[in-house]
Order: sequence, then C-alpha cells, then structure tokens
Amino acid sequence: MRIIVWALIIWLCGFAYSLVFLLWIRILIYLCAAYCLGLHPLSALDEAWLLDSKVNKCQPVCYVTFDKNDAKAIRNAILERLVGNCVRLRCCITRFLGHNFMKELPREEIEKCLEILDENEHHLHTEKDLGDFLSKTINDPIPLSTPQWRMWLYENYSETQSALLFKEHHVMADGLGILEIILLIVDEFKPEAIIDFRPTSWLKQMFLYLISPLFIFYYLIPILCKRRDRSSITNVPLSGERQFAIGKRFSLEDMKRSSRDLGVSMNDLAAGALSRGLAEYLADQKDIDHSKTLTAMVPVNLRTKKVRKPSDVKLQNNFTLVLLDFKMGQTLEDEIKRVNRLMKKAKSSIKPLTTMFIQQLIIRFLPLFITKPLMDYTAGKCTLAFSNVPGFKEDLTVLGSRANELLFFTPCMSKIGVGVSMVSHVDYFKMGISADTNVVKDPYLLLDKIEKNIQKCINLELHSDETFSLP
Repeated sequence: MRIIVWALIIWLCGFAYSLVFLLWIRILIYLCAAYCLGLHPLSALDEAWLLDSKVNKCQPVCYVTFDKNDAKAIRNAILERLVGNCVRLRCCITRFLGHNFMKELPREEIEKCLEILDENEHHLHTEKDLGDFLSKTINDPIPLSTPQWRMWLYENYSETQSALLFKEHHVMADGLGILEIILLIVDEFKPEAIIDFRPTSWLKQMFLYLISPLFIFYYLIPILCKRRDRSSITNVPLSGERQFAIGKRFSLEDMKRSSRDLGVSMNDLAAGALSRGLAEYLADQKDIDHSKTLTAMVPVNLRTKKVRKPSDVKLQNNFTLVLLDFKMGQTLEDEIKRVNRLMKKAKSSIKPLTTMFIQQLIIRFLPLFITKPLMDYTAGKCTLAFSNVPGFKEDLTVLGSRANELLFFTPCMSKIGVGVSMVSHVDYFKMGISADTNVVKDPYLLLDKIEKNIQKCINLELHSDETFSLP
C-alpha cells in the first residue's frame, strides 16, 4: 500500500512539472512569434480578466478632485505624460495564436480616450454625482480594438475644484497600477509618495515557482470543495446596474493609533469592521446565523520591486486573490484579531503564489468552455470582493493644481455583486462600496454599518459589543 501511495505522489509531481515545462515551451514559441510582429504579450493573469461577464465587468474605476484648472490644458498635459511613458496605455487588444496580445495604436486613437465632459449635459457637483456617473459607466464595455482605459475631465466640479474620473479594464493593470498611472500624470514623479508596501523578493518568487507544482492539488482541492456561501446577498442573479456609496473621511492618524493599540495592521482593523458591519446589515435583513461564515476575495500584492522612475511603470496584474472568511457571530475585537492571524498566515505561506500558478495553468492550458465555468464556480463560493488600496503619503499636483480627494471602487467578477474598497490617502481614510441593485438595494445602509464599527475602533469601544443571538 505504501508503494502505491508513493507511486501516486511521484506521478502527480511528475505530471505537475510536465505541465510547467509545456507551459514555458508554449510561452517561448508565441513570445518569439509576437516579437517578430511587434506585439506585446499579456500574462495569464491579465487574460483571466477578459473572461468577465456582460453584467459584471472587471473594470476598476476611481475619481480625483483637484484645484480648479483649465480642462483643455490638463487634458493636453495628461496625454503628453501618459502616451510618452507607458506602452500599455497606447495599446488595444488583438488575438494571435490563440492568445491575446497588446498592439500599439496611433496617437489619434488614444486621444479619443480622454474626454472633456459637456457641462450642459452632465451635472457633477457632489461626490454622489461622481459616484452616479461612474456607476453608470462601470459596466459599459470597452471595445478590444481601442485602448483599455477611459478618462473624463469636468472643469467646474465646484467653485474651487475640477474633477478627473477614470476607468480601465482589469486586463491592463491592477489597483497599484492605477496609482502608477496617477504618478505619470502629476507634475513631479514621486514614487516615494506611494504608501509603502512590502515587495516579494525575486529570489523568494523564483524558489516558490519551483516548488509550487508540488502543492497544486493540495491547494486546488480545498478551493473546489469549499462550501458555497449562503446568504441573501450571495449568488443573486445580477441586474447589471450598479450603485455606488461614498463614505466619510476618517483621520488616518486615528486609524493608525487604533491599529497600534490593538496590535494589528490598519488593513486588519478595516477588514474586521467590514465583517462586523456586514453581520449587522444581514441581521437587519433578517438573515443571521451564529455559525455562518461569508467569504471575501482579497488581493495580495506579489510585486518584486517598486517603481523608481517613469520608465519603470510597465503596468501589470501582479497579485493573486486569497479567500478570507468572515465570521458573523464574532465581537468586533475578536474578529479583528482573528483576521489579523489569518492574513499573517496567508502572507507568510506559499499559498498566494501557488494560487497564482494554478490560475496560470488553467488559463494557458484549458479551453474557454472549461475555464469560464471553473472561474465562475470558484467565484460563486464568495460573497464580496474587498480591497484596501494604498493612496499617497503627500499631496500631488497637476499643472500646479493640488489633488484633494481620491477614491477607488473595486471591480467584482462572475456572480459577486458587492465590492468594498478602502483607501488611505495623505491624512485620511475613506471607503467606497459598489453593489449590484439586485444584491444590495441601498449600499449606504451597508456603508453606515461598517463606518460605525470603524468609529468604535477609533473610540476603542470594542468591549461594548455583544454577539448576535439567534432570532
């Protein structure tokens, strides 16, 4: 029996490494062919985002408000700085040898992507107006034959401010990629202004790539066998119409102080408040279960280095998604500390990189009619997407106009209808919620629950919490 077990283990390892070998051979062949034709390759993770649905586009959006300036002058400055510095911003998507590539376009095609909004047709004067505009555009498809981003300028957002609205398809870049785009736009390229993140060392990534095939089945089987979430906001048929809720400002110093007092990261504190707020929201919907857990998709950064100069900005999807379970019956303090333990474990394990490796194999080797249902099946086990994007540590300017406000809205995928985004920027912390109208009727109700729990953390009123009792 022992011989059979060892033979099976050796066969599985050999099978996994043969897939890796075939993957690299295939990549080398089409990269050589693409180079001869002047095409730019997409990673398997880039291509995965093209498998989105018509009612749930994988399109991150954001807005920035800044001191009022002439919209035409801002537009010209943005075009010059973006077009000259980053290839991906000049490219459309084209298909070659069964894979998608990026192909450069002439400048006149790129200029169409940055529009000055007609102020007689659009009336954007509050944050809610900005959110409503973006919510109406988030599911509008971006044709593959055009650059995979759009920008809009609104000169008279208020008496003293203008606004920039932006969306991209996830095939182009992740959340940190959007920050790099903003760095290209501003007057002085300041990579040190991005709030610090810890890059994964190149040596560690190479080591994990080599050993990760051994763990494919170890990690893949639990994901496939994971129980689906059961709640009133999980796996609801999506309408394709989204609503955005924009939160209030919290002092970044208050958030940091609370995190230090609890001995956790600010991300853990925010995730715990989200979990507790979600439980309270579901309780109001008469949907509460002491033992229930709901799963969030959380991105984990896998970059090996930070950008230092404009030529370093390549734009990429260099992260993976880990599944984080929220317990509905926990007190706020217990949930924050539980999330802290889970995230520490996830960041120190090889699981994130192995998960990314599995995604690459699936995208590269399996046909579309298998890949798409498999991704939908995995996403169907989750209730929401959660992202805490680092903003900038200092104020940035565009043609001398200081950026005042910045907020992202995280995209969802497959049947996931709720996305919660949080951003830390200069001296404030802020939240945004994107929700399909069939899933959450009024996202401000959910936002209010989460923000009240954040305020409890700031006030250190954690012990006044009581767990829910079953009705």
